[in-house]
Amino acid sequence: MAGRFGSAVMDEAHLFYAVRYVFLNPVRAKLVQQGQDWWWSSVAAHLSRQDDKLVKVAPVLERYGNFPALLGPRH
Repeated sequence: MAGRFGSAVMDEAHLFYAVRYVFLNPVRAKLVQQGQDWWWSSVAAHLSRQDDKLVKVAPVLERYGNFPALLGPRH
């Protein structure tokens, strides 16, 4: 992959931090207090463990299991 936005996952640890970064970015940017409050995020679907019209939660939940732990203690 090349270009400004190109990036390949190197290993499981890299994938974990990349997924966590995407989920928590609106919180870090102070756009919302919690990830599930961001309209365009799938955090709410993952926390409820329920698919919605756009999101299938199984891939993330199967890989990481405890989704709240993925988000960290301050979430």
